Amino acid sequence: MRNSNISFTTPQEANIDASIYKDHLKDLILQEIHTNPTMVLHTDEEILSKYTSSIIAIVDGKIVGNASIYPTHMQPLDTLILDGKHIRVGETWSVIIHPDMRGHGLGKNLITKTLSEFSHAYDVIVEATVNDVMFALSLHQGFERIPFPKNLYEEGRNHLAPRMKGKEAEFDQRARCLMYNVTLSQEQKEELIAILQKEYR
Repeated sequence: MRNSNISFTTPQEANIDASIYKDHLKDLILQEIHTNPTMVLHTDEEILSKYTSSIIAIVDGKIVGNASIYPTHMQPLDTLILDGKHIRVGETWSVIIHPDMRGHGLGKNLITKTLSEFSHAYDVIVEATVNDVMFALSLHQGFERIPFPKNLYEEGRNHLAPRMKGKEAEFDQRARCLMYNVTLSQEQKEELIAILQKEYR
């Protein structure tokens, strides 16, 4: 696959409709599953829910990468109140890259452009990962490690359970959660971390 003409944009700006986006993402996920033991299948509904909150990488009209930020549904972060203010919490979806396109900086560009496009809609963004490369990339982009919210941790573990095959200890060791601060004050950030340390894993 040629990599000389990579563009990063939203599906809408690229005139890619939701059904084509879904089909391309399903293909990317299936290829990722062959090389990444932590990747799981997603339903059509789950994929389509990211259609309006994603940045895609395109080569020759084909989606070769995707990254998303969407409103978290994880309790209680979806109703988090700090200093009497409702805190808008976003959550990242796995950065997925076509195997032939890895090693060309797509992951870094996808994270950068996704934050640029969507971070203004949130006060803070959380990310959960068991991928060492994504963990390093996210730290480089300004994320910082935080205590792992129990609900998010258990959700990830349950998603991966059918494929872990006795590797639960490996998951426990590699699972990490990060935070990208958009508008929180230092005091609010410290309060959020204290809540996570008290109530979560």
